This record gives sequence, C-alpha cells and structure tokens, in this order.
Amino acid sequence: MKNVILPLTLVAIVITSAALPSPAFAAEHGQSLCNFVAADEKKRLRKYLRNNKLKIRKIFSQLVCNDKNLLIFASEMKAVKTGSFMISKLPKDVVATNLPQMQSAPAKLLRAAKKRIGG
Repeated sequence: MKNVILPLTLVAIVITSAALPSPAFAAEHGQSLCNFVAADEKKRLRKYLRNNKLKIRKIFSQLVCNDKNLLIFASEMKAVKTGSFMISKLPKDVVATNLPQMQSAPAKLLRAAKKRIGG
C-alpha cells in the first residue's frame, strides 16, 4: 500500500508546483502588461499575451497596476485601444462590476463597456 501512495503523492506535488508560476515570473508579466496598457499599445499587448500563452480572462483577477485592476488602470491612463481590447475579452459581469469606477474614462471606452454589457 505504501508503494502506491508515496509515488502518487509525489506526482501530485510535482504537478501542483509546476502549475503555479513563480512570483518573479508573475511580476515580470505584470510589469510588462502594465507598461503596454499605460502606453496604450494594443498590438504589443496582444503579441505579448500570444507569445506567453496568456489570456486576459485568466490573469485579470490577479493582475494589479498601481493598486488597481487592469481595466480601471486603462481607464485612468486614457488607454482607449487596450481598454477596448480588454473589454471585448472579459466576461460581461466583470465589465459591469468595474463600470462604476470607470466614469472618468474617455467616452469611447465607456461606450465600449456599455455596449459589452448590453446597456
């Protein structure tokens, strides 16, 4: 019995530790993504996400720029292109939740958010 449980436990530990990125890895991605959003560089943002096999939907809840989530950060930086891109990729309920905090965003970004949530 011990011969079966020990290898299974080791396999489970290896699989779980491999799935979690290191803090340095996450910090590097976060810094790059925040820079692309601040500069409103949609092409570079999309290329970076594609090259690193990242999805906005998957990383949105963990990523913060200046103590704000990525969408609020984009609206404060007046990043219309990257903000609109993120709005198109995020679930409707996430956009709806963040809409009240985006009131200082450019009109084009607000229209994209309202259109996404159906309002």
